[in-house]
Amino acid sequence: MKFIKLDEWKWLIIVAILSSVLTGITVYYLKPSNYITEFPYINSELLKATPEEWVCDSMVHSRLNASKDSVFEKKDGIQGVVEKGTDKINLKIDGEILNVSSRAAFESGITESEPYEILRNDEKFLMAVNTNQEKTYIDTFVVEKSTGLSTWTKNRTYFFDPEGHPESWAFYFICR
Repeated sequence: MKFIKLDEWKWLIIVAILSSVLTGITVYYLKPSNYITEFPYINSELLKATPEEWVCDSMVHSRLNASKDSVFEKKDGIQGVVEKGTDKINLKIDGEILNVSSRAAFESGITESEPYEILRNDEKFLMAVNTNQEKTYIDTFVVEKSTGLSTWTKNRTYFFDPEGHPESWAFYFICR
């Protein structure tokens, strides 16, 4: 049986340490980008107080987009952003229509709410959809009524640039 000399152990230890450091650096740079927000306190009594009207606070906001330049010239690909939500919206049910008003729209001078067609409104869920006559976008809104947790998605053939590519925005709200 052959024993490893002390000098050989030093090299093995150095190689093991360097491998660990390189693995740690690689994992750090290749880790998935998760945004975790503090989960809000949900008061079930407040959820049932006004079932026809909700005030919602955005917890998380995400955006995916690309441009022709990024696809054909720069080749820098699709861009994605996940951030802490900052918007606040008001939802109001009017028959078969869900009116959605956002603080961001109001602050930019838009005072009319967006009308969404209600697809489902029962004891569990409120689901609504919105599009325009040209069918250049489709927006969805889903509220899980027992918790007030909701999603709002905005999918566009383009957002600001008519020559652009499809974009998708998603918001996660707590509604009360």
